[in-house]
Amino acid sequence: MRFDYYTTTIDARPEVVINTLRQLGHELTDATSLARSYRYQQGFRVEHDRKGVVATICTGGNGHRTLAFASGENTDAFVELVRSEWPDNHFVTRADAAQDFIQPKSYTKLEKVCKSVAKANRLAFPRIVDPLNAKAGRTQYVGSPSSNFRARLYEKGYEQLSRMKWHPAEFFFSTPEGEQVRPDDWVRLELQVRPQ
Repeated sequence: MRFDYYTTTIDARPEVVINTLRQLGHELTDATSLARSYRYQQGFRVEHDRKGVVATICTGGNGHRTLAFASGENTDAFVELVRSEWPDNHFVTRADAAQDFIQPKSYTKLEKVCKSVAKANRLAFPRIVDPLNAKAGRTQYVGSPSSNFRARLYEKGYEQLSRMKWHPAEFFFSTPEGEQVRPDDWVRLELQVRPQ
């Protein structure tokens, strides 16, 4: 299991946060328009030559704390750095833990487990699927969008496939762990937590 998304506010001077998180990449670029959508005055992206955006930082506004977040494969390194530098001065506002399952029919098997959890706990069980496009992949939620805890089961292989303009009919992905998988065998289960 690993983190797939992590948002935190950090109780430290903005320049200290920026200089510390800058260690994750090679370049600092402007993200002020994004920061303003979160009601901050200034924003920065930490970019890595090979990994792309590895962290986003928003400063100036919305209290005295600095907002920072990371997503995808870059999240674990971000979390490790934040927790080591500010063990008592960072406050998690959202964290998504993810576990990948790679085997035929993983989605169907896990969907049954999710359904029994939803039924036993009287939780919402909404599904997103495009009946006209099987390659769009399925997403099953457990819990309400307004809940502080929500699970999401989805076909990760098809999500990745949808980002590609072209691919051969028999296509294999490399997972973050380096495993070769078919799109329909790669499923991800995420738990989204928004601590109060």
